[in-house]
Amino acid sequence: MTNSVIAAAAMPQGQSVVEHILTNIPVSKIVVSPYQPRLVFDKQKLLELSQSIGEVGLIRPILVRTIPGGYELVGGERRWRAVTALNWETVPAVITEMSDTLAKVSAVSDNTGEPLTDYESALAYQKILANGEYSSQSALAAALGINKSTVSRCLQLVELPDSIHAILREHPELITSNYAKQFVEYSRENQNLVVRVINSAMLRSGMGQVATLKIIGQRLSACTRDSRATTPKVFKGIGTLKRTGNRLEFNCDKNVDLDVLFEHFSEFLETVDLTTLRANGVAKNVRQ
Repeated sequence: MTNSVIAAAAMPQGQSVVEHILTNIPVSKIVVSPYQPRLVFDKQKLLELSQSIGEVGLIRPILVRTIPGGYELVGGERRWRAVTALNWETVPAVITEMSDTLAKVSAVSDNTGEPLTDYESALAYQKILANGEYSSQSALAAALGINKSTVSRCLQLVELPDSIHAILREHPELITSNYAKQFVEYSRENQNLVVRVINSAMLRSGMGQVATLKIIGQRLSACTRDSRATTPKVFKGIGTLKRTGNRLEFNCDKNVDLDVLFEHFSEFLETVDLTTLRANGVAKNVRQ
């Protein structure tokens, strides 16, 4: 494999660099990228990567650009951490000259071995777009060599409230772009409830997104029913009538003849104007 091919393989689709040189550089002269989108580095996977590199060597070089006094990582921080753990003095690297904009995009593109989570990608996309370095989501997607829909779905995660962002910064794998929209919508209804369920169901119990969303939906529905409950109305000597959501409950007083009350209630329902009930949106409940 030629130097130019190796360098191109480390670049985002459609991008190019002024210079690309494959050589060994001192590990001690490398600093991490300020544009690294990864929030969490899995210690076990890093250990496994170190063991693999120790056995078969570094198959794919890291990608760096020159800075005063050394080099800045552009792609391959996991590989760099792995060889650092192995106490290597030098590491194979492709040295390039590139702009900050290209360095940011390359940092997102470099996910060999352990892809970024959707949340990590979302934060990176947001930063790049906020700086105006790409005119649109479509332009950014083209630079990354991915579909625009992938960028759009990931960016929905950015719409989550700060309380959930705080959780995802430590556990970025919890919520994916496929379910971002529903988590966002539920959070707008009751942010505190969603946070509580995420903590209890996902973090403590290890529950998946589908099951967690089901619980959130059920609890939101229960909250809605409770909010529609009315103050019980007392019928002296007969009983108490109350409404809870779509249910009417009547609790009879002692000594009330239930058969007689049932007949009176049945006769009353026969006289109810269904047109009026339908106009108030409750005819369906009467039929049920």
